[in-house]
Amino acid sequence: QGPPQFCECCPMIDFAKGHPNSSALPRELLAQACDVLSESLKASSEGQIFGREVLQYGASEGCHRYRQHLASFLNRKCPDGWPAFPRALLSTNGVSHGLELVSSVLTSPGDRVVVESPCYFLASDIFRQHHLEVLPLPSTGGEGFSVSAFDEFVRDQALCPSAKPIRFLYLVPSHCNPSSHSLSNEDRTALVAAAQRHGILVIADEVYHLLDWGRQDDPKNGNMGNPPRRMVAFDPAFRFASEAHRQHGMSLGQGSGPLTHQMTPGDEDTETPNPCVISISSFTKIFAPGLRLGWIEAAPPLIDKLAGSGYITSGGGVAPIQEALVQVLLQPMAEGAVEGLCSAGDFALDSHIARLNSEYEAKSALLANMVNSKGIGIARRPSGGYFLWVKLPDGVNSQHLLPVANELGVSFLPGSRCHATGVSLVPVDTAAEEGARAVATRSSSTLEVDDAVALDGWIRLCFAWLSSEEISAGTTLLAEAIQRVASRDSPGN
Repeated sequence: QGPPQFCECCPMIDFAKGHPNSSALPRELLAQACDVLSESLKASSEGQIFGREVLQYGASEGCHRYRQHLASFLNRKCPDGWPAFPRALLSTNGVSHGLELVSSVLTSPGDRVVVESPCYFLASDIFRQHHLEVLPLPSTGGEGFSVSAFDEFVRDQALCPSAKPIRFLYLVPSHCNPSSHSLSNEDRTALVAAAQRHGILVIADEVYHLLDWGRQDDPKNGNMGNPPRRMVAFDPAFRFASEAHRQHGMSLGQGSGPLTHQMTPGDEDTETPNPCVISISSFTKIFAPGLRLGWIEAAPPLIDKLAGSGYITSGGGVAPIQEALVQVLLQPMAEGAVEGLCSAGDFALDSHIARLNSEYEAKSALLANMVNSKGIGIARRPSGGYFLWVKLPDGVNSQHLLPVANELGVSFLPGSRCHATGVSLVPVDTAAEEGARAVATRSSSTLEVDDAVALDGWIRLCFAWLSSEEISAGTTLLAEAIQRVASRDSPGN
């Protein structure tokens, strides 16, 4: 009978949406955490929860005790030898807020920022709204971020003496959106060294870092079976501060008081390295987007600058109630365990992340197998994150494919949308293509436009949003759409 046809009464199977499936949202865990906070509020007329006033303005960096628990959580999940500690953490309302904060505090209008390609394209909108010039790196297609290409690109940009300085590089180093690639520890070391040579900050969006189920089938990433270190652990200034805290601060995550000695770079005669990495992450992908709580991790001098933002000093800590809620989830569960989710003594959030990784590993494998076996394209099986980056068959353009797929009831993100220019060209005919190029090149160079168009041989598919049944049905529809486009666009038709 052929593939099912789309009708208005049937929902679109949407591979474009980068959201968690509703079934993955931890309602029971959140309800239990809310119960704990509710009882704490009722028990204290002054609203004291875990030794602080949760309904008052919070500390600029975020509650100290919450940041202790956050540091302990990061050290459990990322035991990479350079421990997180409260002094190097700043609470945010998520990754986008972190990027907004970095852009407003550490740049000036007209400064330039380098962005990987393909990339998380919505980040570029934040940079442009701060009147920053966005410089996309030449696209690597499906090869992942190239440190040598970045180094060469920055050297070439330096040949223009009248240009404003490049302030930072933005990238997603772990399970990249959209390519799903991860930088190896070796490449992370080389990237930080290159950034130091050029005096550029590395802004690492690590929202997918903990959604990791191993990289045994991707030897290029190295560190087999273990996630790479978070980017900030490669910053000499962070390492300096982390080691100082380990030697002179209290035990990480223990106790309830302030640090016995908050040692920062400069306390000793040792020459202090300049900070060069800011890691930004959140609970969006590992818990729930609606929580609106994230963090920045960096060497203390950078944390001090960001915490000194007028937005924060005027309003105080950005999320004291969310911090109190998450603090419950970052501690071992008491006797009131959630049946089927975690047991007494377990860390609730850790258990939830383990379930997500198991579910996403199965769905990503299903999607990759379907894509490769149904003639949709060529895709590398992800080892983490949310997305599959698919190379379409030769001659199939994702912009041509999208309307045909939509007619059948399936959608996806065309490759050119994953370029920092945001260019989206539909070359239906020569005249239309030339007109679209003329509009696009008003804000981007011809080379950048051509680079974006080259990505239309790729599509991004999200496996987190859909059920296994929807993935199976959606790939069948997508395969049919590709057959129709290939037949229509073949020579002689």
